[in-house]
Amino acid sequence: MFDSTQFTKAALILGEAQREIEKLIGVKILLEFEIDPHKQVTPRDVIKIVANLTNSSVLDLLDRIKTDHICYARYACYYIMRTYLKMTYEQIGEAMEKNHSTVMAGLRVLNDQKKNRVLQLIVKESEEAFIKWMGK
Repeated sequence: MFDSTQFTKAALILGEAQREIEKLIGVKILLEFEIDPHKQVTPRDVIKIVANLTNSSVLDLLDRIKTDHICYARYACYYIMRTYLKMTYEQIGEAMEKNHSTVMAGLRVLNDQKKNRVLQLIVKESEEAFIKWMGK
């Protein structure tokens, strides 16, 4: 059984390994680990974690605000919900009060802007905060 520190470290190592392998072979891959199925995680939990990390409000992330900072935080929510909660685009859209095509477009931006340091940092730190929260 992992303690929360070991779990967090393992998850971060796995994420970094996935990115490095993708760079090495030039192909998108998916390395997975399983989160404790007994811990109930809701999309609202994800939104709160990201809002807190980015000094935004939940309402900001659900609103139509289009500043880079808020959009990047939204994309982090989309990514975490899709990756860790295994939600469909439609489910994410419903949770974020957006259309599923908006979610798809946001994830496409996230994927296309690998060199956007601010965006990638927000997503990475959001993912780390989520994993840490899961270990509690």
